[in-house]
Amino acid sequence: MVRIMIIERAPSGALHPFVKFLWASDDRESTIPAKRERMIPTGSMHVVFRLSNHPIRIFDSTIDERGQAFGFGVVAGLRSRYYIKDVCRPVRTVGAVLQPGMAGSLFEVIAADLAERHISIQELWGQSSIDLLEQLHQEGTLQQQLDVFESHLVSKIPQNGSVHPVVAYALKVIPVRGNISEIVRETGYSHKHFIELFRTAVGQSPGLYSRILRFQRALKRLTEPNASLVDIALQNAYSDQAHFNREFREIAGITPGEYRSSRTQSHHVPIPIIKR
Repeated sequence: MVRIMIIERAPSGALHPFVKFLWASDDRESTIPAKRERMIPTGSMHVVFRLSNHPIRIFDSTIDERGQAFGFGVVAGLRSRYYIKDVCRPVRTVGAVLQPGMAGSLFEVIAADLAERHISIQELWGQSSIDLLEQLHQEGTLQQQLDVFESHLVSKIPQNGSVHPVVAYALKVIPVRGNISEIVRETGYSHKHFIELFRTAVGQSPGLYSRILRFQRALKRLTEPNASLVDIALQNAYSDQAHFNREFREIAGITPGEYRSSRTQSHHVPIPIIKR
């Protein structure tokens, strides 16, 4: 029996400037005994609709017992450290990962106001989010539900949605260069003004954003079993392995070795149930 079905695809042409990719999943059962997952920062904002009777519940830490419930849908701001999410099965979801700087266009919100937090989709889209949920439930297949979700996102595209040219330039060069002071000089803007523009559009300062991107590159290398921690650290501009371990734990809440031991290759790290 199929336990989990996942669809992941690029958005349509009109949506491409706003969305990195769309996804949908139907998770019926898991072989991993976990009720929560550690969600590791991705460097992107995302929106999720949960098409089941379980509300989305987010926890600040592994010892947080209450958490915060968000109903059927959330928009997640950029994170600089991990958070904890509930795991409910069976569950069906649809979602989208946003292009950097595009939250303001699709949700009419300042990205900086969502940093390090989630917000209910109802607060941003109001009745249209409820109407969308009803439409999603009317469709029979996961593919059809993803099509409806994508169409709704397309309907939210503003006529003049774009990123400030200076921010767009920074987003293009930061992943390959990372020297923020040099990038600021090239824009001709003051450091303060540049930081303000970037943080408003993206949700984090350019320095912190660059730091998360570096972490992402190192995380990807960790899925290669023969890559040593020393090599991963040095190839990603960490001063040494100790620096890499320290920053990894600060962002992910676990060590690089613990991430490898989890045998996951994603940003979802199951938190096993401890039997007493």
